[in-house]
Amino acid sequence: MKTLELVSSHGKGQPHRQWLDVFPTYDPWSFWIPPGGPVVEANGRSWSSPYPVIAMFWPQQYYQVFVLLKESCTEYYCNIITPPVFDPQKRCVLFQDLELDVYVTDDGAKLLDVAEFEESKVTYPKAWSVAAWRAAETLLRMGEAKEGPFSREVAQFWRKGRGVPSYIADPATR
Repeated sequence: MKTLELVSSHGKGQPHRQWLDVFPTYDPWSFWIPPGGPVVEANGRSWSSPYPVIAMFWPQQYYQVFVLLKESCTEYYCNIITPPVFDPQKRCVLFQDLELDVYVTDDGAKLLDVAEFEESKVTYPKAWSVAAWRAAETLLRMGEAKEGPFSREVAQFWRKGRGVPSYIADPATR
C-alpha cells in the first residue's frame, strides 16, 4: 500500500518537517504513523518514535493532535497550525506550523513555545494569530478536562486498533 506524507512548513512558507511513512485510517482526517516511521526536519536530520502515533486533523481547525501511544501511557503533542489541506496528487496533508504547541499528559495540559510564537506571529496575518490563541485555549481546556481527542475512550479506540485497518497495523502485511 502506498503511504501518505504529512508536510509542515513554518508560517512564512519555509520547510519545517515531513512525516514520510503515514497510513490512512478509517477516519478520513486521522493517520497512523508506525513505530520507526521516519520524520525529516528541514535541516535534513531525521528521527522516529519507538511507538505508534495517530495524527488527528480537523479541516476547519487551527490545531492538530498527535496521539502518542507509548507502551506505558498515552500522551498528546498538539501543534497549532493553519487548517490542513489534502493534496491528492502528492498524497500528502499540508499545513503551516504556527510555533505554538500544547502537551497533554495524565497530569494536565501545558502550553509550549510561547516565545517562538510571539517572535514569529509578527509575520502572520492577524487572523492566524487570533485563531492560534483560540486554538491553544481550546486544546488546554479539553486537555485539562480529558475531553474530545484527549478522552480515555479515544485513546482506547486507537490502542485497540479499531480505527486502523489490520493490513496497516501488521508490519508483515504491509
